[in-house]
Amino acid sequence: MKIYLEYNDEGGPGIFLTRLAKEFNKLGVMAKKIKDADIFIVTGGESIKIIKEAKERKTKILYRADGLHYERVLFGSKIINYYRNRYQRWLLKNSDGVIYQSNFSKEQFERFLWAKEGAIIFNGIDANSWNFRASKPVPGQQVRMLSSHHFRPHKRLQESVRVLAHMIEEGIDAVIFVVGDDNLDTFSHCKSLALELGVDSRIKWFGKLPVSNLGEVYSQCHLMICPSWIDPCPNVVIEALATGLPIICSSTGGVPELVRDAGVIVEEEFKLEYLSYNNFNKIPRVNVKQYIEGIKKTLSNWEQISNTGRYYAETDYSIKTVAQKYIKACQRVI
Repeated sequence: MKIYLEYNDEGGPGIFLTRLAKEFNKLGVMAKKIKDADIFIVTGGESIKIIKEAKERKTKILYRADGLHYERVLFGSKIINYYRNRYQRWLLKNSDGVIYQSNFSKEQFERFLWAKEGAIIFNGIDANSWNFRASKPVPGQQVRMLSSHHFRPHKRLQESVRVLAHMIEEGIDAVIFVVGDDNLDTFSHCKSLALELGVDSRIKWFGKLPVSNLGEVYSQCHLMICPSWIDPCPNVVIEALATGLPIICSSTGGVPELVRDAGVIVEEEFKLEYLSYNNFNKIPRVNVKQYIEGIKKTLSNWEQISNTGRYYAETDYSIKTVAQKYIKACQRVI
């Protein structure tokens, strides 16, 4: 069996697919050209024309479902998003199988389109080659927190800034290392908020970094603060776990499925419906006190939580494990 997928080292999906393709190559199942493939793993950016041509050659199509539109608008949210999701609808209808990145990912499809029967497979990482480990924080030492994302409003960087401000008010010496693409609206909003709250000097903005440089920054931190609202399966969380960073996250989205007991999950009321996820003023605020309590809890039991996260990265989220799950999903549709 030969598998083909298109990939590049750009953004979360591209980074994971690059890792997956590398593992497929090691296993000898990666087709160099689509015409040589038995299975075409479609990830969302391919043209319908190419997919149709593959189907005409009797190549099976496995759709790796990667997000949906369900933005609330002033009028006609259902109709507008139904149109925006036309590509995803076509892939669901014309694929031979589906892979969802998390249970939350599948729930999105069940709620706004339909969920074809398929496998749930988290993203993965080669933990053995990720040779970066966070160092244990020392009592009285400045707490260094990581925030790493493709920043859009629903990632809630603004809430991490508010948590930082309250930590300073409580006398906790802390900083945030912000890693990710320089989204003008998000960064402008958050920099203004940091200035207003008096914590602008406590945020270090790294901007977008090459994948090869991420671990160097991650390993300088003590924990990851991740209040992201509706993420299905962010690579940055798996990278943080591989670094041994405890993660403080929201109970919404797919992040808590990844974190489990490798951090603290802050409970938050959530209903999956049409949401204003691009509007800073309509995105829910977090419970700052609960986040700070979560941070204190991880610092008091840091070593055990850190080791748990690293264990997950070496086992459940190992790219070797993940690649085998993808191969099994491919075999089911042959």
